[in-house]
Amino acid sequence: MDLSNIIISGISPEIWNVKVDAGETNHIVCRKFYGLTFCEKGRLYYTYEGKDYLSDPNHVIILPKGRTYSLRGVESGMFPVINFFCTEALYDNEFHSFYVDNPRSLINDFVQLQHLLLFNDSVSHVKSMILLYEMFSYLIKNDITSVGYRAISPAIQYLEDHVSDPLLSVEGLAERVGLSVAYFRNLFVSIYGVSPRKYIQEIRINKAKMLLRSSMLSVSEISRACGFASVNHFCRSFKNSVGCTASEYEHQYGLQGSQFL
Repeated sequence: MDLSNIIISGISPEIWNVKVDAGETNHIVCRKFYGLTFCEKGRLYYTYEGKDYLSDPNHVIILPKGRTYSLRGVESGMFPVINFFCTEALYDNEFHSFYVDNPRSLINDFVQLQHLLLFNDSVSHVKSMILLYEMFSYLIKNDITSVGYRAISPAIQYLEDHVSDPLLSVEGLAERVGLSVAYFRNLFVSIYGVSPRKYIQEIRINKAKMLLRSSMLSVSEISRACGFASVNHFCRSFKNSVGCTASEYEHQYGLQGSQFL
């Protein structure tokens, strides 16, 4: 996502430092603003149209306006959210993730922005707009200089587009970017904090949970839609990850959701 031409028309006073607990799930309907969200500690996944977007200390997320999505806390933490307006639709109006080495600069800017928004005067307004542009500038700089992420980004894009393919493999992803499996795995872990195999499994389980909550598909249909080689493999993986069977999960959470963020 190219942020170099972004034109911000305003910042909503509704900016929050949101606490999300591990295992907490929420459903957001037609988001009112564009959003910039990051965290100092913790981990959660945003799920939109079957794709998962990780938010942790190394991943900043641009939240699109008008989209309906869900999120799930993996590790408890605090997630600052800055809601803003643009003069026109923000590019493709989709979720976008940016890698950062350290969120401390963003955390400090967020605290300063909260303070500026307390004052309803023109000077504070201009300062807050400048500060938000500086935060986007920081994201652009980190995105360009993240050599490790750039090295594997084609494989990450392929993973996201083919996560439901049962033939998807770590070996195939490494080959796609011309790296050895061991080096690819090490780069992946340094960026995402988990192995590529575990990351793929988490995305598939999250997609299965979304479908169990919001669709009328059978367990076997969901198993195929999420890329599991067999129903038995899906059922074992789901119970090991979630702590209950897919049927039990569907019975408890099916077609439910709550407003969040």
